[in-house]
Amino acid sequence: MRRSAIGWSRCFRFDLAAVLGRDGNGNLLANPPLLEKIAEDPILRDVKIIAEAWDAAGAYEVGSFSERRWTECNGQYRDDVTRFWRGDHEGADANFSRNYGAEGKTTDVEIEDLRKRQIKNFLLTLLISRVVPMLLGGDEFRRTQGGNNNAYCQDNETSCLDWSCLEQHREIFRFTLGMIAFRRAHPALSQGQFYTDSEIHWCGLEGGLPNWTNPKQKQFACLIHEDELSALYLMFNADTDAIDFNLPSAPPEARWHLAVDTAHEVPQDLFVAGEEPVWENSQTYHLSPRSSVILLARGTNVKSLQTTLTEIQ
Repeated sequence: MRRSAIGWSRCFRFDLAAVLGRDGNGNLLANPPLLEKIAEDPILRDVKIIAEAWDAAGAYEVGSFSERRWTECNGQYRDDVTRFWRGDHEGADANFSRNYGAEGKTTDVEIEDLRKRQIKNFLLTLLISRVVPMLLGGDEFRRTQGGNNNAYCQDNETSCLDWSCLEQHREIFRFTLGMIAFRRAHPALSQGQFYTDSEIHWCGLEGGLPNWTNPKQKQFACLIHEDELSALYLMFNADTDAIDFNLPSAPPEARWHLAVDTAHEVPQDLFVAGEEPVWENSQTYHLSPRSSVILLARGTNVKSLQTTLTEIQ
């Protein structure tokens, strides 16, 4: 079972789960009986089962692991998101990390501010992603493993959970709770299938489609339609330069409100429902370097994000 920021969830993740689909000789099976038995087990029927759909022998079955009720870790999406915010989309080394000029803890204010902004960018990207986001315990208050991305065998301080980080990094904890509350308040973000063309529209800087074939593409946005009167406009800038995004028209009888900007200082980095300021410039938004922004278009009916946030604290 996994402990999340909103309580205990009934889920179990199988690491290197592709090995469960091999026979006694190590060959991959078309319909592995063990996977079917786990999926159909009456004790596990109410438990969400998640597969890390690869193994140490080279099998990589993301998207094709099982036709049963198994869900999968989307390793490709994870790596793409990491590379995007890191500033590239190149290379095959899976240890995608960056220290931004200092190894480990630092008193350099600029480096520390950039690290906090990037942490918020990752949290925002995770919690606006469809299906089920997985957050490692401690990530909500900047738990660190000292740069080790696979410390499963470290029975020492590397893999320990330092609870003093909760007091040291209340800003990140607040942001995490706020993004969880935002996700819960906007069901369009957590549906169990990909967006249809009528639900989402991708945008480049000038309002047209992004150039997906350009590996150096570092800015894009998406317009998510919630209903006739409300929408979300998400903007991402992984570049080291600020840029201006053209804004789409808000739905009829609605106006754009600023919900999140990871470049802003607390508490203007994330607003609760009812307190989001109206974005007076209806034409453009100035995105700071390495930042993400959520604009919310709404009419008169607003679900209280403050109520949702209070419920999970």
